[in-house]
Amino acid sequence: MYRKSLYDQICKRDRWLWAHKDKALYEADRWYTLNRVKIASKMLKDFSKSLLDVGCGDGDFLAGATQFSLKVGFDISLDRLKYAQKVCPEASFVAGDAYKLPFRDHSFEVVSSQELLEHLEDTTTFLSELHRVSSLIVFLSTPNASFLPPDGIEHVKGFKPKEILDLLNESFKVLDKRGNIPGIFNILLRNPASLPVFQEKGENWDERPDSFENCTQMFLLLEKK
Repeated sequence: MYRKSLYDQICKRDRWLWAHKDKALYEADRWYTLNRVKIASKMLKDFSKSLLDVGCGDGDFLAGATQFSLKVGFDISLDRLKYAQKVCPEASFVAGDAYKLPFRDHSFEVVSSQELLEHLEDTTTFLSELHRVSSLIVFLSTPNASFLPPDGIEHVKGFKPKEILDLLNESFKVLDKRGNIPGIFNILLRNPASLPVFQEKGENWDERPDSFENCTQMFLLLEKK
């Protein structure tokens, strides 16, 4: 499976970091994650039947997506899935390769994938799989390469706002697009004590009309064509 050993290593590294670093850094990272979950939840508020989250990681988004009657998490890392089961016990979890999703066509009303696209070399096959297993909606988030360019190790691809829209245009119609506060991730990790400032400034940043063009992470609500 693609890069499985890398993601297992990342999982163990993150667990170690949050166990040994100071409280301010942990709280900054949690706010960053939960702010992302909040934006996603707002954009998906009109959907409630079934949800597949591809690259579900620690399960934070699944736990926050309380309106869905059926929730399934999918990830390549067994370590992540074991943790996600504790975070969101009401969901089901499946391990596998995102290039070959083990689900029938049109299986889920909403297929979500957050912060995974930038890790994959073959974005065409990946997006085709999301399109195939969704019956209606695909929801994506990925870093804005203007603020977080790929490092060639964890992030092997990078997209700026126009580039991601061009990539998606052939198969999807954009229903909504938003972004979170620019520079937030790098600043919080370098200076976790700045969290209160970002909490105030970034509370509803995604609702600004220019948020998508000026953000650290891009969020896209897509309808299948």
